[in-house]
Amino acid sequence: RGLPGEVPCSHTMTRILSLIPRGKSGPTEIVIFDIHHLQEQFYFEDHVIPRLETSIRLLLDRLDQVIYTRMMYKVNEIVPPSDAAGVGVAA
Repeated sequence: RGLPGEVPCSHTMTRILSLIPRGKSGPTEIVIFDIHHLQEQFYFEDHVIPRLETSIRLLLDRLDQVIYTRMMYKVNEIVPPSDAAGVGVAA
C-alpha cells in the first residue's frame, strides 16, 4: 500500500530491482539516470545500492552543438563562403 506523495510505479520498480541478488563481492550497484524524486533511493533493499546520475550535461552539450550548427548555417546564409573573401560582395 502506497503512502501519500509516493509514486506507485517507481515503488513497484524498486521492489523488482531489489530482487537482484547480492554480488560476489558485496551489494549490487545499479545506476539510474534522471530520477526526479530523490527519496526513491530509499525504497531499495540493503543489498542493492542505487547510484543516481544525471544526463543533463549530455543534454546541454547536445543543445550547444545544435545552436552552434544553426548559427553557422545562418552565417553561411548571410555571407556565403565565396563572398567572405571579398569576392562578389553586394553593395
